[in-house]
Amino acid sequence: MKTARMAAVAAALAMALFVAWKAPGFVIEIPKAQATDLTTPRASRFEQDSRSVPRVTSLTSTALISRLASPADPLSETVLIGRTRVEDMIIQLELEPAKAMPAAAGSPAELTEQGVGEGDLYHVKVTTIDPRSNARIPYTSVTFQAFNKDNGREVAAEAQPMWNRSGLHYAFNSGLAGDGVYESKVIVGVPTFARDPKYQHRWMQPVAVKFHFTLVGGKLTEGSEVME
Repeated sequence: MKTARMAAVAAALAMALFVAWKAPGFVIEIPKAQATDLTTPRASRFEQDSRSVPRVTSLTSTALISRLASPADPLSETVLIGRTRVEDMIIQLELEPAKAMPAAAGSPAELTEQGVGEGDLYHVKVTTIDPRSNARIPYTSVTFQAFNKDNGREVAAEAQPMWNRSGLHYAFNSGLAGDGVYESKVIVGVPTFARDPKYQHRWMQPVAVKFHFTLVGGKLTEGSEVME
């Protein structure tokens, strides 16, 4: 009896819906949360969603070790230790023979001699590059830190802006800490130049990158993987 009554109710409800559907102006609304835009390609919808999610990136890049096919001599030529990209900035580390670093100062300007100090063997050279324009990034601070894992000695220095035939870079002279396996870090500060409003949010945090290298007999036998 109960089953017959439920069947009668269902039939009456179906008839009512049929009559309503035939009536003019009848519309069934689908809730917006359940609606799907099937005309938009999946890739486009994904791109729209990804633009609304903040991009989170690491401030420290870890070096990957690269063994040289043959030792390179930074006491006689420029030797690339490594190059990597982090926070929309390319950072490159090189070693070359120590050299004088005269600087202009005063008004009228005069050159002040900064010669090679006793025990300085290497010119430690850091280049900061904007990957979009390939221009060198000025008005920043560069700190170099290195630890020789073989003898436990440490090196730390503030690199100063310098110009040579390759352009602007940051450098200092040092004897480093002798032969051994080095774990080093380059820390680049926030550039202090004025910015076009379109690019005002670039490089607003210090970045740090790690480089690995090994010196044997003053020559480089291992460096870091180079980002092309």
